[in-house]
Amino acid sequence: MWDNLGKTYSDMVQGILLLNDNIITSGTVEKFFSVKPRVRINIKYQLGFDSKFNKRKILHSTSYKKAVEMGAIQEFYA
Repeated sequence: MWDNLGKTYSDMVQGILLLNDNIITSGTVEKFFSVKPRVRINIKYQLGFDSKFNKRKILHSTSYKKAVEMGAIQEFYA
């Protein structure tokens, strides 16, 4: 089920809520059958990097550099 719903919605929020959907490390999908059909997305942000590899990968990504340039996010120093 993640392939169908999770990937679709992670692609949709890319560039809006996430710099790039390739930094998603886990996710769950639940279907709610009711009178009011809906999709609920919960996003939890990490306060730091989980590894030196991922830090380097993100800080050197085009999407990160573009977001800093546009003022959408502050540049990470440390």
